[in-house]
Formats: sequence, C-alpha cells, structure tokens
Amino acid sequence: MIDVCVQMGHCFRRRGSTGTTGHRGTEQEFVSMIGPMIVDVLKSHGLSAVTLRADAPIPKCRVLLALHQDGSPNPSTRGASVGYPSHTAVESKRLGDIWKALYQLAGFEAGFRRDNYTAALSGYYAWRRSPATANLLIEHGFATNRFEENWMWDKADLIAATDAAAVMRYLGISEYEPNEDDPDMDIINDPEAERMFAQWTLNGTTIVREYLSYRGVDVGTVLPGISIVVDEQIKAGQLLKA
Repeated sequence: MIDVCVQMGHCFRRRGSTGTTGHRGTEQEFVSMIGPMIVDVLKSHGLSAVTLRADAPIPKCRVLLALHQDGSPNPSTRGASVGYPSHTAVESKRLGDIWKALYQLAGFEAGFRRDNYTAALSGYYAWRRSPATANLLIEHGFATNRFEENWMWDKADLIAATDAAAVMRYLGISEYEPNEDDPDMDIINDPEAERMFAQWTLNGTTIVREYLSYRGVDVGTVLPGISIVVDEQIKAGQLLKA
C-alpha cells in the first residue's frame, strides 16, 4: 500500500474540466509544480508517495490529496477551502483541520471558506474510486484574485512543504528534522509557530483538538493552564495560552 497519493487537479486535460487560469499561470501549471515537491518532502521523511494525473487510476493508499486552485468571475473573491466525501468525513476532516492550521501559520491571511462549500468539493469525482482512509481536496486560494495568486506563486515551495507537513502530522509523524532539501519545514519547529498555536483565535472545537494534538496532549483532557475542555466551543477572539 502507498502512504500518500498526490493528485494534480485537472492535469493534463485539454478538454472538459481543465481548471482555472490566473495572470501568472494556469491551475494545472501550479499544481503540477507543487505536486512533485510534496512527494519529494514525503519521501525524504520515509513515506511512500506518488503523483497522479487527474484521470489516472488511484492505487490503494492511506491518503489521497487532490491539489487545486479556486476560481471566480469576481476578482475580489478570496479564501482557501477543503473538500472531502461523506464516507471518510471523520478522518478527512481531521486532515483538513490540520492543513488549515498549518496553512495559516505559513502566512495565508485570507481565511477559509466552510468545508465542502460547493457540491463539487463533496461530490468530487475521485471520491467514488478512492480507496484511501483520508481523502482531501485542497483549494489553495483563488487564482483569479491577484493578491492570492501572487502569494501562491511566490510561496510555492512553502505551500508544498506545508501540504506535506499536514499529511505527515496526520499520519503521526510529529517530529521533524528539517534539511537543506526542505528548509521551509522550519515552520513546524520555529518558536513563532509554537507561539501562534498557543494564541489561536479562530472558532471551533477542532482548533482545540489540533492544538492539543500539537502539544502532545490526548483528546479528551483539559488544556493545561486554562479551563477549556476539548469539546467546548471557543469564542471568536478568545486567547489560548500554553
């Protein structure tokens, strides 16, 4: 069994659903650039990983990661998002929550749309034939928004490292030794990343869960130093202290 399959969205179709286009390149060009980077990082940390074209058969794997960029007729539309199927929703959402936390740490500032905010995300064609335990489609941002497009292209290496880091954390690889081949993995061990996790201000119980996981605390316990139980709702702006 392969650990991770990285599907490069829309690649390499010339007709039908070929993906969105920005000013600096196409969605296909972007995902076909970061896909091999993600695989290289995963392999350097001992995982088996392959890239897949959009319509290639999906081999038996633990994680299927589908890479995409979003698009809109409105150039001011912003935000990243994730999608996953109902039959693996629990594991897929857990992976998605980890990814969103790390993506914000990497510097993405536009925020996130709700999970499966379109039918195309929850009903993605690959879900019907994926054998993976966790299936996650990542819309890294809007290629049709100049600010987000420039950020994605300028930070392609960091985005690839972040995508790989999310998968590794999901698979239980929580200690990293950054090397010269993936220097952007320093975001995982950087004290600033620790501080940001300790001062998270988003809504939702999943933030508490991922914070606890990051600190090595079992889900179901009380966060040290404050009276917040894992299953309690966090209010917007509430400060979590390590």
